[in-house]
Amino acid sequence: MALADHYFDGLDRIHLRMNSDNHFKVMQLTDLHFGEVGQGHLDSETLTMIKSLINKEQPDFIAITGDVVSGQAWDRYEKKFWEKHYKPLANTLANQEVPWGLLPGFHDFETDIN
Repeated sequence: MALADHYFDGLDRIHLRMNSDNHFKVMQLTDLHFGEVGQGHLDSETLTMIKSLINKEQPDFIAITGDVVSGQAWDRYEKKFWEKHYKPLANTLANQEVPWGLLPGFHDFETDIN
């Protein structure tokens, strides 16, 4: 089966297109809640599982639908809390070379996201 395709235009915008059989596989990741107090090992295990799922399923696009970070765990003093817990996911996805998009959720906005 041929997978769907994507390309970047001259303005570095991504364009997605179906394959010849009109197939397009979307993987949804939601409520990952990175940054829970005392649960750092689970963040790393979650990233390993995400990589495994991407390799197994070979999605054409990954939709991240909120609550990447556990905003309720932020103590309001730690600088760049959201970025610190979001960046490992962004790096993991960038290394997988699959187009993806993110819609932040309520708990993301409880942090210092801007």
